Amino acid sequence: MHPFKLNFGDGVKAQLPTSPEFSLKKLWLSGLDFKLFELSASFRDKELGGMHLNEFTMLEFYVAGAPFEELSSFTGDFLCAQLKIKSNAYQILSLNELFKTFLGFELKPDSDENFLKEVSSFHNIKFPASATWSDLFHVLFIEKIEPVLSKGLLAIKNYPPQLSALAKINKKGWSERVEFYYQGLELGNGYNELLDADEVLKRWNKENELRLFEGFEPHPLDQEFIEVHRKPKIESGVGMAIGLERLFWLTQEKPGEHIGVWPFNF
Repeated sequence: MHPFKLNFGDGVKAQLPTSPEFSLKKLWLSGLDFKLFELSASFRDKELGGMHLNEFTMLEFYVAGAPFEELSSFTGDFLCAQLKIKSNAYQILSLNELFKTFLGFELKPDSDENFLKEVSSFHNIKFPASATWSDLFHVLFIEKIEPVLSKGLLAIKNYPPQLSALAKINKKGWSERVEFYYQGLELGNGYNELLDADEVLKRWNKENELRLFEGFEPHPLDQEFIEVHRKPKIESGVGMAIGLERLFWLTQEKPGEHIGVWPFNF
């Protein structure tokens, strides 16, 4: 994600929030409440398009103590209600199942760049020699999987560790992350939240290394965010982020070709 940068003069710099994740999670881990949610404006550079807005509204929530499996069920029920479709009318599939069905290859937690290059070559997808694991994966997913996803509500789980972000990794090596799609459009992204400060810092630094490699500025370290993970007031929990413009756009009988701005165009 690419934030918008602010310059207040006198050398004071800041960024617009790309999501309410860090601020909300600090309150949650500090013990403010067992369950927290926020509706917040979020800002992301380089994402303007028919299905993307530079400024959009995010619903983000966290629930302490809830097992990862429940995240899919109560998010799925919530989305069914908003989309006015039958309760429980959604599938839950692993990312590996999608790879086998649509690409003919089995994805494993340790699948490396050579594996993704082999899959890409098999499907006649060209890629530069400098392509990273992330580049290869996203091109495969966007070009070969996303267009043929079920038009109904679908939850995709079990992502490779390279895509774990701030999700826990289970004993089988998969990151406990789930994404919801409807009509082939991503609506929500959730984790079994990683609560280990050292691992959070390690992943932060790894993300910055990748950003530098790709020619982007590293994200400034939020030391307060790291420290609140050292003695969290909860032992486990899950979180989910849902883009409301996309969700409400899809609830319209004739939504049109481009996503609107909630609540003004609905």
